[in-house]
Amino acid sequence: MALPLSPLPLRSLRDEASLFVRTARLMQRAGMPMFHPTRIAGGLKGILEDPNDTRHVFTLFESMIGPLEVRHVGHFLESDEGRALFAKRPPVVQALADRDGLRRMPEGSLGRAYLAFVEAEGITADGLVEASRQGRITEHVTSPELAFLREYMRDTHDLWHTLTGYRGDIVGELALLAFGFAQMGNLGVGFLVAVGLLMSAVAGKPGAKGLVDPRVFENREVIVGGLVRGLRARWLPTTDWLALLEQPLEEVRALLAVGPVPSYEPVRA
Repeated sequence: MALPLSPLPLRSLRDEASLFVRTARLMQRAGMPMFHPTRIAGGLKGILEDPNDTRHVFTLFESMIGPLEVRHVGHFLESDEGRALFAKRPPVVQALADRDGLRRMPEGSLGRAYLAFVEAEGITADGLVEASRQGRITEHVTSPELAFLREYMRDTHDLWHTLTGYRGDIVGELALLAFGFAQMGNLGVGFLVAVGLLMSAVAGKPGAKGLVDPRVFENREVIVGGLVRGLRARWLPTTDWLALLEQPLEEVRALLAVGPVPSYEPVRA
């Protein structure tokens, strides 16, 4: 089966170009330009120094949005599913922070699997919120729709982990980033995945940690597999995750066509 170029179907060239121009102008006016060149190096330097400091991840990703993400943002804003999600504004952080509520969900459900993931990783639903506030370049986005999408993608990140089966180690994060690059096209995301693979291949030494851990490159098939899975899956940004929390995880995986979960040994920083 041929690998699609994007999980989103291509419109006509004229329609794609028109959508791109409208979205790029909206994002520029709202404080989300495609590139912040002066912030790229600082974001990357911070990640290399401490891969666990998520603030720098947000800096890098916002400094390298790029044209592919502009296209995907436009499709979200102008799709029926995206409009419905914006109108609904599901309280993701509130729902995911309610661990007692998650614990009452059926065994084997997406919600219970999410709870098991965050407890195993020692993270909270609002942890990314604080990291994003500290690392973001644009604190206030003036477009309500763009602000919602930015927060929704951030707040559902660990649900993507749960869905795909990638853990919170370096390999799992890079694999999920590769999956996310296929889904949204953020150049900073793709750049970080490439840097991680390159550094672990070229600079990796036995006993090294972080992105220069040689075990990262040894798991390159898992990471590249994230890209392939992301291209073949349904487009996830318009997914109403809260409506799926009580559904069996395996049924949700089949519904969203994420493919089989890979087996690998986690690599911790």
